[in-house]
Amino acid sequence: MKTYRLIVAATFKSIMLYGLAISCAYATPSNSTPFALTVVAEYALPGKATRWDYMSLDAPRSQLFIAHLGDSAVVVVNTKTKAVIATIDNIGNVHDTLAIPELNRVYASATKTNEVVAIDATTLKVIARMPGGVYPNHIA
Repeated sequence: MKTYRLIVAATFKSIMLYGLAISCAYATPSNSTPFALTVVAEYALPGKATRWDYMSLDAPRSQLFIAHLGDSAVVVVNTKTKAVIATIDNIGNVHDTLAIPELNRVYASATKTNEVVAIDATTLKVIARMPGGVYPNHIA
């Protein structure tokens, strides 16, 4: 397993994080330290050293769902133990994940097959595949 650094400043999707960083940079007085991202943890992750994409946190379960686009898989990490608890394969070119703890579901966008894939958050198994339109890149 290769170790990757997860650099986060908030649990927002990256576009929100980028907007927050820009806002903070412009709002910071010139005599103070500018807004900076911080390394909060390092995790050993499975698979090839290929493109990783968006991630989503299921805070009540302490599970981080990471889209491993290069391996067409969703990797699930326990954020307390730093252990990989599952790799959910066969999600063609997965770009994004969205955990919804209240529904016990995680959704992943599969751009290779133009699907949205539903995952049971307890069993970590694919329970449904739905048409997602052409190239369903992000989920909100």
